Amino acid sequence: MINYGELYYDHYSKYLGEPIEREIYRNNEELPSIQILKYENVFEECFVFNTLGLSNYEEVLRDNMEISMVVDKAFNSTGYILANGLF
Repeated sequence: MINYGELYYDHYSKYLGEPIEREIYRNNEELPSIQILKYENVFEECFVFNTLGLSNYEEVLRDNMEISMVVDKAFNSTGYILANGLF
């Protein structure tokens, strides 16, 4: 079985470097968690937030995917907003 989480993380690491922060979110105890990884120094004065774990919802989404979000403000609340928007 392919571990998409590892593949996505390797891709993120190759192009974005190591995350400066990782937050874990759960909708409930029965469903898989989603991590939000935060990267700096990708774009000037912005942070990049990437999901990791959304690919576990392939059956619901009908595709294998993760989401990236670039922001220039609201750095402290973006991970929360992204995760809750996806749930």
